[in-house]
Amino acid sequence: MQDLITISGGVDVGGDLIQTVNARELHGFLQSAQDYSDWIKGRVKKYGFTENVDFTTTKGISHKTMENQKGSGRLPTEYHVSIDMAKELAMVERNVQGKQARQYFIECEKRLKTIHPQILPASFSEALRLLADTVEHNQRQTLQINRQAEVIVNQQPAVEFVGKYVEASGDKNFRTVAKLLGANELDFRAFLDSNKYMYKLNKEWVAYAVQSNLGHFTMRTGMDMNGRAFTQTLFTPKGIEYISRKWSERTLKLTRKVAARDYCDVL
Repeated sequence: MQDLITISGGVDVGGDLIQTVNARELHGFLQSAQDYSDWIKGRVKKYGFTENVDFTTTKGISHKTMENQKGSGRLPTEYHVSIDMAKELAMVERNVQGKQARQYFIECEKRLKTIHPQILPASFSEALRLLADTVEHNQRQTLQINRQAEVIVNQQPAVEFVGKYVEASGDKNFRTVAKLLGANELDFRAFLDSNKYMYKLNKEWVAYAVQSNLGHFTMRTGMDMNGRAFTQTLFTPKGIEYISRKWSERTLKLTRKVAARDYCDVL
């Protein structure tokens, strides 16, 4: 497969080492007529992307744009965006290059999963094996695993399992929780906002005070690669178990609505 756009691995975005794409290079590939700076800032604002969650920034310049910046006397801001954000940027461009870029990112993800299988469980059975490999092999943990196996066999909601998995691995950020629940990130953000679990404040997603007081969220502070302080809201194990239950109820309601609509269509 030809490399259409450079993908960098191991980039620190909000404490997670992930694959990223240089937004300036993506902008060039998409052949957008809009000025790059206006384009990336406008996309971040319009589609609700969050720094240290969906992307990170640095002061620097790529070799591909060096010639265009000679004599400017300043270093431009480079946006390093996640693959998910890159796919969405490509999709909303609504042109041939956008479609080609999105398909390229999807293919790259498939190839990566083949070479390096994902850490997050893709199914209940995979998660069960992961849990068995990571927790202490004592009687108490064995009983917990057996109980979860019974839940899966009986086709009960996966919420209890999510709680047990997270309890063994600690606090999680937004992207990890969304993947764990199999949720689309935009839908999940809308769900958290509409149910007053989290809200956007100065381009960052923070938890409502009542949710933090209930122990559903915690805060982590740190420094990014530019030496700037940042604060990140994390889901606690208790919070993930609670949110996953509410997300499961939402999914069930939507499924019932679709089923009822299809039934009415048949009649």
